Amino acid sequence: KLRIGLAKPREFLTFKLYIPKKFQHDFDLHNECYDVRIKNKSGKFYVYIGLDIPDITPIYKFSNGVLGIDTNPDGLAVVETDKEGNLVKHQYLESQRLKFARHNKRRNDIEALAIKVVNQAIMVEKGIVIEDLKFNNKKSSKNKKFNRMRHNFIYSQLLQAIERRAIKDGVEIKKINPAFTSIAGLLKYQKMYSLNRHTSAALVIARRGMSICEKIRVRLMPLENKKLNLAGRCFKIALTEKAYSYFKYLYRVIEVKVPGLTAPCLNST
Repeated sequence: KLRIGLAKPREFLTFKLYIPKKFQHDFDLHNECYDVRIKNKSGKFYVYIGLDIPDITPIYKFSNGVLGIDTNPDGLAVVETDKEGNLVKHQYLESQRLKFARHNKRRNDIEALAIKVVNQAIMVEKGIVIEDLKFNNKKSSKNKKFNRMRHNFIYSQLLQAIERRAIKDGVEIKKINPAFTSIAGLLKYQKMYSLNRHTSAALVIARRGMSICEKIRVRLMPLENKKLNLAGRCFKIALTEKAYSYFKYLYRVIEVKVPGLTAPCLNST
């Protein structure tokens, strides 16, 4: 039962709270450590339930390497690194039902993906690095994928499921700023290791979680619309000057000049 205080002292409204079945597995209300808050917004009541998760000392840490996870609407790109941050192996865990299935089926697929990732981390005795959708930096709003992730419910469900499962099973987990991980992976690792755009981003995520700062060589070619073309390893990406400034803040960018004439032209007579 829930109780809402009224304006007059010692007067309350008491009623029962029903949690829809599709959300019941998210809560352990038999646990004594939880609180419920009710807020009235524009004539509607919203119920907020907070659960205290006991602190569990991680068993599987970053000392042996990590699993980097790149989250997408149809699955997860998973990259394993060694303790130096070098690529060990990569895979893509796909589930097309995430995009169109009903809530219960989608929830089952999300939980299944989370279990696969965490079980793999336990098997290789390594931690997990995921993207932090709550990273609050105005500059990161220039990143298209980051904006798309923040407003897509599937992304948050996947990341929350992985985090819950990892904490429960004693796997160390770390959240990182996901800005420009896809671009960095495309420019540096996609061709080097024959990766797709998602697994190359997952490799950058893994290495960033290990506090490794990427060194990226780019060639700059100014465009007419106040943008810059970043060229590296046969790929070209256009960024605004402001976005490129933030990109340089996150990575060690080495700018390579575009090849030109090496000798002065001689006027013919």
